[in-house]
Amino acid sequence: MIKRCFIAAVPGFALALSLFLTATAQPPSSGDARSAAPIDLEGYWISQVTEDWRWRMVVPAKGDYSSVPLNAEGIRVTEIWDPATADADSCLPYGAANVMRMPTRLRIRWTDANMLQIETDHGRQTREFHFDAQRAPAAPSRQGHSLAMWDGSALKVTTTDLLPGYLRRNGVPYSDSTQITEYYNTHSAYGREGFTVTTIVHDPVYLADDFVTSTHFLRLNDRSDWNPTSCNEPE
Repeated sequence: MIKRCFIAAVPGFALALSLFLTATAQPPSSGDARSAAPIDLEGYWISQVTEDWRWRMVVPAKGDYSSVPLNAEGIRVTEIWDPATADADSCLPYGAANVMRMPTRLRIRWTDANMLQIETDHGRQTREFHFDAQRAPAAPSRQGHSLAMWDGSALKVTTTDLLPGYLRRNGVPYSDSTQITEYYNTHSAYGREGFTVTTIVHDPVYLADDFVTSTHFLRLNDRSDWNPTSCNEPE
């Protein structure tokens, strides 16, 4: 297991939850989403683990699914997980439903006028946010198919077509029927730029209710701390 250090909490980021009050949404189109962007997400970022340390920075104990609204089937599957045989570096927790909760650095960039890409160094995952609704999804994958739109001053992303994975590294599951809705808002405090992503995981197979989290990132000056580390796809 690779141990990584992340900088301390920055106050005031909870205010970013006001993103739910943002103005009229703009649907995906074949126009130039980059030019229309109300916020700047390009660059390098580092996660701020300001809460849920025991679930995010270490592998939780078997059966620890506190705060995850699992249904009976979700609890049953969680209890099957065996720490003695689990792959500590498995890619299962790095799917789109949980990858932003992992302690990681991000590289965000526009690859063309209508696609925003997020790369993680921890797990070496790549997410693609498509603003062009006409682009057809590929086969189900770890990061799924993501459609993006500008929602007032926020970025809204909806992701489907996922492979099953973990909401936590101790086997708390999500299924291939999962849909994820995310809202990205930028903000600044104490001279630092940051963004918050609020993630809503809807899974009719394993969850009794939506699982909602809020995750914070701070902008880095450069890529000097970028440290790509691969995870292992299950055989």
